[in-house]
This record gives sequence, structure tokens and C-alpha cells, in this order.
Amino acid sequence: MNPLPSLKIASITLCLFLLPQAAAAAFDQVETVTGTYSEEFILSNIPDYVATPAGGTDWQVFRKTKQAAYSVKDKDGYERSGVTPEFSEELKKLDGKDIILRGFMFPMDQSETQKVFLLGPYPLTCPYHYHVSNNLIVETHAKKPLAFSYDAVTLRGRLELVPRDDDYNAFYRLHDAEITQ
Repeated sequence: MNPLPSLKIASITLCLFLLPQAAAAAFDQVETVTGTYSEEFILSNIPDYVATPAGGTDWQVFRKTKQAAYSVKDKDGYERSGVTPEFSEELKKLDGKDIILRGFMFPMDQSETQKVFLLGPYPLTCPYHYHVSNNLIVETHAKKPLAFSYDAVTLRGRLELVPRDDDYNAFYRLHDAEITQ
């Protein structure tokens, strides 16, 4: 039995839990090998990677979601930290509505097709977690499995705003997602 798929899924789950904590505390400035960049600088580069499709929702609408840290004890008595979203009024108007969103897939399993995956404005750079804050990650549930692509995809689906998700710190879900042009 190959332990690698289980290890990858465990790593992704762990990183999805830890990333919000780091993002909430330190996303104001991002330090890289070549220097420190502000959140505004990073967000201003989204159009360099993915354009808003005609009739689509711009990633800037999602990035306006603020993050508030909290702590909770799980069923085993361990204290865990997480973040909850504070949605903008503009985003609240889209809750439960069909939207069009263009972004990059982050696969949740190792198959060529994906039924559940993450979608964000940047191409993936790490096989274990997506290096952006939670306000720029959409948990996506496809109507039928979609072929994984390293290229940006344009999806249509029903947006759900998630007020609190103690397991994965998801802020948004896109349901019944389908590729659109």
C-alpha cells in the first residue's frame, strides 16, 4: 500500500487549517527571498494572472472579506485556532446567487478529474497548500467531475458564504460549478 496519497491529503488538510492562522496574523506583509511585499502589492497583481470574465465576479470583491481570529476546543479537548470571515455588503448580495469566476484549480486528490477542489486567483506553487489567505480561496464543488488544468478556468456556480467553518476555515463555497466560456 502506497502511503503517499494519504500523506498528501493529511498535509493538505493540516495546511488548510494552519494557513488561516498565519494569514490572519501576517498577510499585511509577505516576506520573500527578494524582499517584503504588502498585501496591496500582491493583490494588485491578480489581473496579471487572471482577468475577470465578462459578467463575472472580480477577485477584489472576495479580498474585501476581513478575517477575525478565534480559538475553540475540539471534541478531544485540544485547543484549535481559526478565522471567521467578515463579509462586505457587496459580497453578501451574491450569497446564494449564480456567479461566474475565473481562477486556478488546486486539486484535492490525485486524479485527472476533480469533483471538489479549491479555486484561487493565482496558479498553484506548492503541492501541499495554496499560498494565499482564506479570503482568496473558494472551495469548489463541481456538478460533475472536471478535468484538472494548470491553466485558468472560468466557472459558473452558486456562491455560498460560510460564516464559520471550524474544520477547514472555508469562507466561500461554489456549488454545482461548471466550466463556462
